[in-house]
Amino acid sequence: MPWPPTGSPFTDNVSEVEAANVNDIITALESHMNNATAVHGITDTGQLVTFGVGGNLTELAQDIVAAMFSGGTQTGISVSYNDTTGVLNLTVTGSGATGPQGPPGATGPVGATGAAGANIVGRTGPTGASGPAGPTGATGPAGATGSGATGATGPIPTTGHHWYYEAGTADALPGTGFFRLNHANASSASFMYIHNSVAGGSSATAYLALAQTGALIQVMHLTSSDQYRALYQVTSTPTDGGGYVKIPITPFFVGWGGDWSPTVSQTFNISIIPPGPVGPTGPGGGATGPVGATGPAGATGVGFGYEGEVFRASTSNTMSDPGSGYFRFNNATVSSVTAIAIDNLNNASLDLSTWLDTLDDQAGNVLTIRPTLYPDSAYFKFGITSVTNSSGYRTLAVTWLDHSGTLSNGSTYLVGIDRAGPAGATGATGPAGATGPSDGPTGPTGPAGATGPAGPTGADGAMGATGATGSGSTGPTGPMGPTGPGSGATGATGATGAPGSLTSPDFNLIEAVTQAEYDLLDPPLSTTLYIIVD
Repeated sequence: MPWPPTGSPFTDNVSEVEAANVNDIITALESHMNNATAVHGITDTGQLVTFGVGGNLTELAQDIVAAMFSGGTQTGISVSYNDTTGVLNLTVTGSGATGPQGPPGATGPVGATGAAGANIVGRTGPTGASGPAGPTGATGPAGATGSGATGATGPIPTTGHHWYYEAGTADALPGTGFFRLNHANASSASFMYIHNSVAGGSSATAYLALAQTGALIQVMHLTSSDQYRALYQVTSTPTDGGGYVKIPITPFFVGWGGDWSPTVSQTFNISIIPPGPVGPTGPGGGATGPVGATGPAGATGVGFGYEGEVFRASTSNTMSDPGSGYFRFNNATVSSVTAIAIDNLNNASLDLSTWLDTLDDQAGNVLTIRPTLYPDSAYFKFGITSVTNSSGYRTLAVTWLDHSGTLSNGSTYLVGIDRAGPAGATGATGPAGATGPSDGPTGPTGPAGATGPAGPTGADGAMGATGATGSGSTGPTGPMGPTGPGSGATGATGATGAPGSLTSPDFNLIEAVTQAEYDLLDPPLSTTLYIIVD
């Protein structure tokens, strides 16, 4: 209601005393209400609530609100009140419930493609047997012998020097006494970067100058030379990289342990075998003799070449899909195997179904299976009758030929084919022999007398001429004249010329020896290339 009340001061309907009292109260209230520093309010019991001089409503309100917070109960939050500044401080002490999981982050970038796997090259198949040589044409007259001097033999170092292997493939200066290749796998390297100083710090500049085009470089581990060994040939002139030499190379051979990647700081012996200088050309010889006649074609070769792919072995004998990259036999006894299941995908997951379908394209093809890792020397050979598409794999009908050792489950093998060569042309027919005389000479008339014993019956020949009629009594019949020779013997068939052959180097070591040392080898190793040094 409005203050003061309507009608104040009151005069009606009250006594003068009561009116005076009411009016005094109202006056007092008005006085207090007009003084903001003294009046706060009136309680529900009619009591006046006042501040002393200097108080204010703001302070009272702050105290009341602070008391409401401090007197209450808080969970996960603490409250403090600064009476001087009139500020409430609220501090969260607890943690709320975990929020829902956020959406998945964006997919990261695709990682770099790994290095390509080693390309395993199958060995060359056996060389076809040579047919008998055809008749040699007449030798032309020999030309005059040239008089050019033989070129001097180039220096052949047999020991080499030591360098440490350094990781990395960059074309950059290696550490003192170190070398590196431009590929992590020794069989794929095309450059060697080698420091001008050897492992001991001595200069090797003069020695490295021997690495000219055509030179051989043998790299051999000091303690594991049976596996960590490589033979390279220099393909063009090396270049100076400033403290090191950049040598372009091509691999001839990598050790039987398979492709290798040596670890840092391993010590290798590096030998450089340069080619000898070419001697001067001698003067021309005489005129070339005529070419001899070409002999007849040779007989069919035994082998045409070897090609293979890497698969893993499964020792299960169930004729079903052996699994990606696997093959299996249909019998645990190798000599009793009559079928082989080979998956369409090889160990590198490449589809080889088209290649597998060609394994029976020629009668006489031989399937050869060999382990890829040294020193396993097992092998398995089968003749191929047919190839059947079995949905996801091929089934080969085979005939066992030869084997050594047993399959190792899960190990890698080179499954290859020795293809039979095409049939050679039929040799020319030899010339007919000369015809003998048609009649033998007439035998003389025998003297009269007793009949001699009958001679042995000869082969049917021409009848001898009738002897002259004697004038006396008839003499005894003379012996049968000798049978003349029949038709001449058929001439020999011309010899078959030699077929072509496929060869390839298969050396795993090159070694310099004297002639005397070579003569003591019994026998020389077929996997070693010997260079005679006298």
